[in-house]
Amino acid sequence: MKRPIPQRLLTIIILTICVLANLFIRQISLRADFSNGRAYSISPASKSIVKALPKPVVITFFSSKNIPSAMLSVRQEIDDFLKEYSTQTGGKKITYLLVNPDTNTDAKQELQSYNIPRLQFSQQDQDQFALQNAYFGIGIAYDGKHASLPQVTDIRDLEYNLTSVLYKLSVPSLPKVGVIGAPGDLTQLQSLVAVSQSQFSIEETATASSEFNTLIVFGSDAKQYTQEETSQIQEYIERGGSVMFFVDGVTVNESLIPQDASHGLFGLLRLFGVQLSKNLVLSRAAELVSFGVSDPSQASLPTVLPYSYWIKTNEFAKESSLLSNVSVLVFPWGSSVEVSNKNGVLVKSEPQSWVETKDYNLSPQTQLAPKNVKEQSYPLVVSGTYGKGKFIVIPSTRLVQDGFLSRTNDNMELVMNALSEYASGGIMSGIRSRSVEYYPLPQFTESTKNTIKYLQILVGPVAFAIVGLVVLIKRSRSK
Repeated sequence: MKRPIPQRLLTIIILTICVLANLFIRQISLRADFSNGRAYSISPASKSIVKALPKPVVITFFSSKNIPSAMLSVRQEIDDFLKEYSTQTGGKKITYLLVNPDTNTDAKQELQSYNIPRLQFSQQDQDQFALQNAYFGIGIAYDGKHASLPQVTDIRDLEYNLTSVLYKLSVPSLPKVGVIGAPGDLTQLQSLVAVSQSQFSIEETATASSEFNTLIVFGSDAKQYTQEETSQIQEYIERGGSVMFFVDGVTVNESLIPQDASHGLFGLLRLFGVQLSKNLVLSRAAELVSFGVSDPSQASLPTVLPYSYWIKTNEFAKESSLLSNVSVLVFPWGSSVEVSNKNGVLVKSEPQSWVETKDYNLSPQTQLAPKNVKEQSYPLVVSGTYGKGKFIVIPSTRLVQDGFLSRTNDNMELVMNALSEYASGGIMSGIRSRSVEYYPLPQFTESTKNTIKYLQILVGPVAFAIVGLVVLIKRSRSK
């Protein structure tokens, strides 16, 4: 008869197995990303760019040990991300280092080559307010060249910023993007210029020259195109060029006075199979817009209203790379478009939309659709090909202008995806922000809203009454 294992020995064996299993599992990194759009996974674009690098990269995270307590979790997130980035994208090609420059003399000398400054952080501890200086930046060394992200306090766009720096260091020259008819000579496109400077070289131009990898053409009241200029754009696309058109069907000035656009691009678009309508699309899915108050006594109190002329939508073509990482788009004073090829429609308005072609009322207090107007979805963004080239038409010149960008920054995401697709073969498309975007609730009709409301009111009490009735019947039968 076998003797049982003593209880004390069994406990020691179990604890030993647990410790050894824990040490073994710690070496294995397993994670499942179920977030919307896999926001917490390294993008295929980053992996592709790093894989194509012919030489190794050194990424150094310079972080002082003594930082405000609120920044400790941020430092841990950045450290975890850089470890994951270097492992998943480069393997042995990327060397990642975490360095405290306050105690490392060599690191202080490196900081000068990376131009990473000492940052000033504020911290309030109990009743005391203190300022603290610390280093918190990333240096990238590649093939004898140095670049940096001098301040990395936000991890959401860290992957995009890091990958774009590596891309810029690895290419001999950046693709050139020409802008024709820019409102305000690029002064109203500073956000676009700043965001794209690591991928493209954006320049203003008067002609559709073949020196540019792609063109951005604005059609507003700022410029009237001649027949010669439209012919140049036509030839540019026909020879294999790519063009983004931002065009208005109806122009709206700063005084909210509308008039039919006279930029001269309607005929060129018709040649491409695109009909730009001289109308404005309105929608119940309206963006909240801040307007000044006309009463001088309340001048400091802005009014925020849902503005039907600034429509927002997430009615997208499902399999378009141009809409990667885009959740909601906002069109300030947009017009409808029609395209001969229905497959070319990328974005439509929400079904609760209608159009106005005259007697515009652009007041912030614009009412909803009249009862005799049929609400439906209208095409807003279309794309297509002509000759050897391709194009995309966006019927709102303000969609990418400073001061009109959407709160979610998705308008800029669409433009950057298109520029990346057209100018560099989509090499940077699809790099996601490391945060989860939530889709807005769909727009319901009044009858649907009332149905949902009364169901919420009645379902609970009715269900409770039915359960109670069943219990009472069972009790009476048992008696």
